[in-house]
Amino acid sequence: MKRPGRYTVRYRRTEAWWEAKVEGAPRLEATGRSLSQTRKHVRMMLALDGLGGAVLVEDVRLPPALQRALDRVREARAKASLAGAAEQAATVAALRLLLGRGRLSVRDAADLLQLGKSQVCELAARAK
Repeated sequence: MKRPGRYTVRYRRTEAWWEAKVEGAPRLEATGRSLSQTRKHVRMMLALDGLGGAVLVEDVRLPPALQRALDRVREARAKASLAGAAEQAATVAALRLLLGRGRLSVRDAADLLQLGKSQVCELAARAK
């Protein structure tokens, strides 16, 4: 019995189809009209070949202009994620001060932070 391992799957878009080739698994190729359908076909082919539990690393090949556009989106999402984490940390710090030293009610803290009362209660519970 074959042991599932780690395989790189290279996806490429043609005129009307997605094509996938699994490196390290000769003759294992799949196609589909959509990327998700092609992924499903790759998984089915691996399962039929006794490699159903394999870990897949995807390498989607796109024209440079399309790849740059996706890279910009990923970069913007990463920055937004970092900004969101910084915002949450600042909110928790402010909440500690408002409820602690400021001795404000949860309702007043929620109003000042422009959050719902339930959000403030949840943050306060995590801040303890």
